[in-house]
Amino acid sequence: MIEAIRNIGEYALRKNEKSIDEPLEILLDNPANKNSKGVLFILLDDTDEEFQY
Repeated sequence: MIEAIRNIGEYALRKNEKSIDEPLEILLDNPANKNSKGVLFILLDDTDEEFQY
């Protein structure tokens, strides 16, 4: 299920012509856009075949 959510996110980024390699670009939004109510950002660190956040 997590992979499906990841795929949806990647699709949305491609649709908006943004890159997963530029997280700051993803977070910055046009101030004229009043539809954003919040941001959820989860950073996972892959160390020794384990994920930590």
